Amino acid sequence: MIPGSLKTCRLPSALEEQFLFESKNSQDHLVDLLDQKSEIYNDIHVKGSNSPKFQQSYRGLSYLSFDTREGNNPGEDIGKFLRKGIAQHHRKISSADVFRVKVDLPEEIPSSIGNLLNLQNLDVKYTYVRTLPKSIWKLQKLQHLYLNESHRSKFVSQSRSSSLKNLKTLWGLFLDDFIAIKNGLNKLNNHTKLGLAFQLELPQQEELARWVKGLQYLKSLRLRSVDENGDAHDLHLEGLSRLKNLSTLSLFGKLEMQSIENLFADASEFHLSDLRLSASGLKDDPMQILGSLSSLKSLCFYSDSYEGKQILFIKKSFSQLQVLRLRNLKNLEKLKVEEEAMQKLRELEIRGCKSLKVFNGLKHLMSLRELKLPNMEDNFTSQIKNDPNFWRHWLPSHEHRRPLAA
Repeated sequence: MIPGSLKTCRLPSALEEQFLFESKNSQDHLVDLLDQKSEIYNDIHVKGSNSPKFQQSYRGLSYLSFDTREGNNPGEDIGKFLRKGIAQHHRKISSADVFRVKVDLPEEIPSSIGNLLNLQNLDVKYTYVRTLPKSIWKLQKLQHLYLNESHRSKFVSQSRSSSLKNLKTLWGLFLDDFIAIKNGLNKLNNHTKLGLAFQLELPQQEELARWVKGLQYLKSLRLRSVDENGDAHDLHLEGLSRLKNLSTLSLFGKLEMQSIENLFADASEFHLSDLRLSASGLKDDPMQILGSLSSLKSLCFYSDSYEGKQILFIKKSFSQLQVLRLRNLKNLEKLKVEEEAMQKLRELEIRGCKSLKVFNGLKHLMSLRELKLPNMEDNFTSQIKNDPNFWRHWLPSHEHRRPLAA
């Protein structure tokens, strides 16, 4: 794992205790640990928002729930909390799943959510919510909004008097026309994290690309171009060199080599550290272009991102790369690493590339610490294990390093 790449963190019981301690010593925090002996249990899970205490006491709070029950009960209880009991000064709502929990919230967010004028974080990515109410535009302090991309969650048109001017994170939004962009989203220019899935024709994608490349504060961008079945569709992009802060880029969709050339035409302007390509369908080797991205630390080629037979890592390319993953590239037959390429590479994973037969230059990867070859043909893994040129440099002075993992 490279620095800054942490994706998931599970909370130990000590942190639960800390949250509970804070809730007992502050009137601004409400923490529900599903403790039937606690004062708040009956108010939230039995009486719901109908109790007088609920109406009087639970105002202006940050609410954190550790409800580990399976089934619909957690979602139903929280749904009641949302629909009836949240007073108009709540700042944050979140549910922490200590174990795997299904939170089954209603399929629609009530329009009354527009009354939560101090709400800063709204996360409905694990729900069935498909359309946000128009009142969402009233949440002037909203900073982070997470939607359920797999259920094609959509925005609604902006009301003339409203704008989510403080929105920094918009993740999981689905677009199947450009109305949502023209009627509101194009006014939002402060995003640092943007994740979109879309089913758009080329002219609409061009409009979308022009909006995206103007988001000057953007740090993380994920774009998924899909057809009506959710499969990869053509993906149109324009140069992103104006996005000086962009560090993570994830693309799902069919790309032409010309798109790659245009996208990274001025590699010296990029500070990209993490690039992931899926279903790109590239027929020509793009490594010479990508290898000039001087800040790139992690590169992932996922299923069907490359359809060619050979990949060449030329001399002195990928100077900062630490992680390389090649997965399910069904036509790939040969890899070649020239001397002084990828000199900082620490982790290499080649997974499910069933046609791969030749790997030349593995010995040049002097900083390699982990080599993973899951779901590969036995002949290929045997070739690596029996390569004396590789093991000669890898073992004697680096015996602490992790051996080949099949």
